[in-house]
Amino acid sequence: MIHQIYYDFETQRQLIPGFKPYENKECSPLFENHVILDLLNQGAHRKGGYFGVIGPRFKHKLQSWPTATPYNESLLDFIRNQTSDVVNLLKGTPTDTIEYGEYCHPGFKSILFDLLNEIGFELEKRELESAIHCNCFVANEQFWDHYARELLFPICEIINQHPRIYANSRYSRPLPRTLRKRWGRSSYPFHPFILERLPNVFLMKHPDYTVTTW
Repeated sequence: MIHQIYYDFETQRQLIPGFKPYENKECSPLFENHVILDLLNQGAHRKGGYFGVIGPRFKHKLQSWPTATPYNESLLDFIRNQTSDVVNLLKGTPTDTIEYGEYCHPGFKSILFDLLNEIGFELEKRELESAIHCNCFVANEQFWDHYARELLFPICEIINQHPRIYANSRYSRPLPRTLRKRWGRSSYPFHPFILERLPNVFLMKHPDYTVTTW
């Protein structure tokens, strides 16, 4: 099952038919990963087929991302017909996602490495042919069990303890008004940009997982 987040009227209007709407009432700095943790704990990834959690701006990203395949109604059929472990829904160019994260969000790399060292995860850095961006992916049960156990859950347990995690990440987009009011801050913290790159960090270490790209 593929879930799509909304948290207000505007984001509800962006939902894609065929995805299961999920009202994210919490809207924590973990963004999509707060919902992913909730659903994984409920066993939502064990109901057969692919599981994933997509953000409200997914369709816009497919239309505007230079290398992505634009959204069309065949997307769901494409996903259903795959047999790979992971389906990457937002095609990018082969890139070093860690260095690119540092370029976009100065200070990103040191925070990421601090967190990986804290949980004892040994990074095997390499360029990925099909890097995942913005949590725009779905995967099978085996992948989610392994990824969540080894990397996602441990990082989420400690991420708020990092002294620089709430610093200004220098993201180019302004923080939505709803979140500015709720969090009492004007800029994005580092949480979403660390967490959205964790699937790539995991795939660097475990290249045997197969990835298909839309």
